[in-house]
Amino acid sequence: MLARIGAEAIGILVAAELLVSVAARPAAGWLADKRPRTVTAASGALLYAVSCLGYTLAGSLSVAFGAAILGGVGGALFWVSIRALAAEFPDRDSGSMAGLLSSEAFGRAALRSAQASDVAGR
Repeated sequence: MLARIGAEAIGILVAAELLVSVAARPAAGWLADKRPRTVTAASGALLYAVSCLGYTLAGSLSVAFGAAILGGVGGALFWVSIRALAAEFPDRDSGSMAGLLSSEAFGRAALRSAQASDVAGR
């Protein structure tokens, strides 16, 4: 386990995961178009779960960076596939895409609210 790492290292890990996620999105889109989207989404979720386990068990920053890379690829595979699935059949379920985007926005708003209350409570 990593003892204590500084805010800079955490910021770099988050940035690495996000950069990998952005870079992996074109390949994730190609896979979501060529393979079953449910399988691609499940693969992304599995990679993201392995990433979380990697963060948990990381004994060094290099292992944590490996987890960040897996999380970036997994997140790209998962979210690109899920959005494609939600938009795939608008004639059958016209509210699926709106519901997905709404839940994503609500989740982000709830996270920001929790972070703000944590900061205010200090």
